[in-house]
Amino acid sequence: MNTYLDDKEAIVSDIRGMEITFKLKNSIFKPEQKVKIYVPKKSIAIVDFEVIRGSADGIERVSMENMTSKFVQSGQYVVIERNKLQGIMEEQKLIELGIINEGNAIKLGKLVSADLILTGTLAKNKKDWDINLRIIDVATGVILSAVREKAALEEFRVELPRDNANISENFENGLKNGWSAFAKTSDGAKASVRIDEKIGANLSQKSLRMDYEFLGEQRASASISNDKSRDISSYRGAEFHVKSTQDTTLVFSLNDQNYDNANSNKWYVFVNSSPKWQKIKINFSDLALGKNYTKAYPGGDGKLDLDRVYQIEFQVRSKDNNHGKEKQILWLDEVRFY
Repeated sequence: MNTYLDDKEAIVSDIRGMEITFKLKNSIFKPEQKVKIYVPKKSIAIVDFEVIRGSADGIERVSMENMTSKFVQSGQYVVIERNKLQGIMEEQKLIELGIINEGNAIKLGKLVSADLILTGTLAKNKKDWDINLRIIDVATGVILSAVREKAALEEFRVELPRDNANISENFENGLKNGWSAFAKTSDGAKASVRIDEKIGANLSQKSLRMDYEFLGEQRASASISNDKSRDISSYRGAEFHVKSTQDTTLVFSLNDQNYDNANSNKWYVFVNSSPKWQKIKINFSDLALGKNYTKAYPGGDGKLDLDRVYQIEFQVRSKDNNHGKEKQILWLDEVRFY
């Protein structure tokens, strides 16, 4: 491998355990001299894992997605995009041939200019999964590393991949990306949601509109929500534009799922809306844990897991507002993470 010692070109000629041998041209280093070693990142392609025994239930795809995220987060590799891999596999008909075959894996690696290929198999063994992973050097075909582990079925979490893209929604193209055309209400409230094609923030043409009314109940509520599973751990907060027919107290909240059980946490903050468009900016670190979601109550572990958010909600509650029984309108626009 070509590399550098300080600014001097060098070649790694041998690696044995923790001892590395470099070859240099026309350069002399003194004993005990400190040098900086530049280690170029290897590019790696992670192909679909294969279930060779037992029911898959999506485990092979989830495992591959989780492994991809770990390699990206490590910062030590250049990870080949999944879409690029899929396109090459379809073009070369490698899916039909069985990409788990090492020969095909090396062929794929060369086609996408990868240095390494990570592939693996999963096999159900009574209450456990046998997991075998291999990293292959594309240039030589040599297996550089092999890992064999066991995972208990109850510890092997099967989850659908979560969206980690910015929500970035202005509603100019209708409802998408997790938004739905209905409002959530509690007893004593009526509400409906639709795209308002005449009102928008920042000179835009459209916004999301909720028409609602409280019928006198003390704990009535109406809310707009986005119910897409997300990993927003790379963002610090959320911002949006909001307006209402009169001054209104609004609850912005995130709902996340626990790692250790099927319950959830609710994290919230109060914001104010008025008849004029206002830009609201919220740091996730400022969110408070809902009082019914503490460790002392079923439904929460008390930890904000931004990588496991399943709902974003904008809620108006009767107990926070003196709206009476008059019909009200709330407009929402320009929602994004930052």
